[in-house]
Amino acid sequence: MVKVSDRRVVSDRFRPFASDKSVGNHRFTFAPARTSADISVLRQLFRQAAKWGYINQSQIPDVDTPRVPPSPRPSYSPGEMTKLLKLAQKRMEDRKVNEEVRRDRTILYAYVTVACCTGMRPTELRNLNWGDLLGYREGLSKRLGDRDIRIRARGKGKSREFIPLEYGLSEFDRLWRMWKANHDDKEPADTDPVFAAPDGRRLTSINKSLNALLEAAGLKEDHRGKKRDAYTGQPRL
Repeated sequence: MVKVSDRRVVSDRFRPFASDKSVGNHRFTFAPARTSADISVLRQLFRQAAKWGYINQSQIPDVDTPRVPPSPRPSYSPGEMTKLLKLAQKRMEDRKVNEEVRRDRTILYAYVTVACCTGMRPTELRNLNWGDLLGYREGLSKRLGDRDIRIRARGKGKSREFIPLEYGLSEFDRLWRMWKANHDDKEPADTDPVFAAPDGRRLTSINKSLNALLEAAGLKEDHRGKKRDAYTGQPRL
């Protein structure tokens, strides 16, 4: 067993342990981000041990945290985004597909348009309820330019409010009409999801529809070969 008092030995043995691990005949190498996170946790463990008096401050292993190389998510150029939206609209209006496919494509077109007009992330879009469209009900009888609407977005432990671009408001109207058509002309409650299945359940993913659209548009990968998905950054329209 290695004694904590031997700082150099601990450091030398700790470094390879943090980045590589063997199980049987298989050897695994952890990504720099994973290794960096693990080292940070263990460093805090040693510091806490020093505070409690189990070791001296000088006995804490001196291990460098590996540099995590930048890995930006793929994004779209304005031209690519325009191409994607035009194709999404064309596929939505295709009369050769059945009603179920057309409904899925309609929701996808609304999803992509709203994402572009708001900058909302997938988690925020998934969590969006009709009650989060502040002022929406009151403005239904007004033309788009006269509406005063704010969106209350809720993500992973965070929330924010903002004003969406006018261009995206018509897609909320489209989804509103779809809800009423599927629920005997009843309006959705404030707690009902904006992006919903025909039975009113919250849609948890649009990945299948989005992947099909990206493939059809030839935009599944960016210029680096990085695959695009629902988290890919988009320019504001």
